[in-house]
Amino acid sequence: MPSSSRILDQFISLKRVLRSLFNSFQYRLFYTQYTTMEPYIPIIVTAAIGLIVGFVVAKIIEKSSASQALNSAKKAAEGILKEAKVDAETMKKEKILQAKEKFIELKAEHEKVILSRDKKMAEAEKRTRDKESQVSSTLAQQKKLNAALEKERADIEDKR
Repeated sequence: MPSSSRILDQFISLKRVLRSLFNSFQYRLFYTQYTTMEPYIPIIVTAAIGLIVGFVVAKIIEKSSASQALNSAKKAAEGILKEAKVDAETMKKEKILQAKEKFIELKAEHEKVILSRDKKMAEAEKRTRDKESQVSSTLAQQKKLNAALEKERADIEDKR
């Protein structure tokens, strides 16, 4: 991008060149004799030089404004990209947090199911132990009764 001082220097040098050309043409036009169009020639030459100078200045200004527009568009694009990256990073963090929360929720639910299953198994084991102890005590009573019965039978047979 040409700086404003460089553009100004180019304009000044162009002005000097055009002034020397104009002075040279002016000298020829005013001090030599031509045809009957002689009074109009300086006007035509001045107008042509003015058009050329205007065209050159317009092109310089156009290039300057185009480069400024390009730079501002690049800066805007960089800003948009930076903002998109920040938004993407924020969304990524949110999704990771949501996944962690869901994992913790599922883990807690799984632990509840396992605790419930363990509780049911403990209850079933307790019932089984209670029944085993009941059966053992009944068996012990039966053995005592059988022993007492055998003793009475043996006493009865001894008495006979």
